[in-house]
Amino acid sequence: MTLLLCLLVFSLTAQVAFARGSTSVPQSSARVEHGYPSWPMPAKWKSPVWWLKQALCIHRHESVDWYRAGTDWRGNRSPYYGGMQFLIDTWRRSGGTGLPSDASPREQLFRAYVIWDRHVGRMGDGRGNWSEWGTARACGLR
Repeated sequence: MTLLLCLLVFSLTAQVAFARGSTSVPQSSARVEHGYPSWPMPAKWKSPVWWLKQALCIHRHESVDWYRAGTDWRGNRSPYYGGMQFLIDTWRRSGGTGLPSDASPREQLFRAYVIWDRHVGRMGDGRGNWSEWGTARACGLR
């Protein structure tokens, strides 16, 4: 039941944000040359249900707006973007292009999964951790 409620809130948040239009910094200032490879999100990617529950807890503590761009809760300048509050460099390391705040919530979750999965062991072994996100402790995660 809790997962269904989280998914409903997730869906409504994304719809409201889309209806309001995304706020972002001008694209010219977001274009940074980097040495990380980019790749598209797989069309049929689906996160494990247990992981999605953890990610939505992180999202609740990081930002309630999937399209937040470069500002904190009070509107002050911030280096974080999107619903998982990515640093641009972290976004690039996960294969993302453009700004995280301009990506769909699904793609933001995919990129978060890539970062989570790379922290321990080998990619794809399901032994990741949330150390990239400072709010993980608030969710009881490592």
